[in-house]
Amino acid sequence: MCDDHSYQTISAYGSAVAKLAPTPNIDRLANEGMLFDRAFVENSLSAPSRACVMTGLYSHQNGQKQLCEGIDSTKTFFTELLQESGYETGIVGKWHLMCEPKGFDYYHVLNDQGQYYNPTFKSKETHGKFVQEKGYATSLITKHAIDFLDNRDKNKPFCLMVHHKAPHRNWMPETKYLDLYENVEFPIPDTFWDDYETRGVAAHTQKLNIANAMELIQDLKVEELYDSTK
Repeated sequence: MCDDHSYQTISAYGSAVAKLAPTPNIDRLANEGMLFDRAFVENSLSAPSRACVMTGLYSHQNGQKQLCEGIDSTKTFFTELLQESGYETGIVGKWHLMCEPKGFDYYHVLNDQGQYYNPTFKSKETHGKFVQEKGYATSLITKHAIDFLDNRDKNKPFCLMVHHKAPHRNWMPETKYLDLYENVEFPIPDTFWDDYETRGVAAHTQKLNIANAMELIQDLKVEELYDSTK
């Protein structure tokens, strides 16, 4: 899973943005595996959506209806059922549910939302303590996922959940890619000037629009404007 990754920015779907910033490795999954042209989610917020995946239950049944509401950890997680059936299970990266990872033989998860640079992880070996690691979140998560694959019991079937933080807000790339799109001009989305007049309650109460919710330094990277607001 990647976090807050819109389909328009996956080039397998053919949007104008995707053509300017191609995603060849994800496209390979689409070409050799599966491409969804219809997809529905029970709850589009990240933590509640993960809670639905883990439990197979609606949000009002699993207890995680909003970001800050805790999942009912007494519910059965699907990974527990896999363990009972002889699977070796693991999760790496973002967890962000208000309970310990359950039903996993191996976990290496970020603290809260996780940080892009030099993030902290906890695992069974750290006994609940988050330990900082040097590097970029995506690279580190990938490394730990490969470690699981290399060291798993090859006589067992396995389930590995790889949960990348990226490209979740606040959009901080690996330093070697800071100038990757320096000379690329991205088109303004059709919905850029949407006033939400015809939208539901959620669209009116969200805190993600550029005018009112984006932070000048963290999100928009406009340090000059930050100075002018003092």
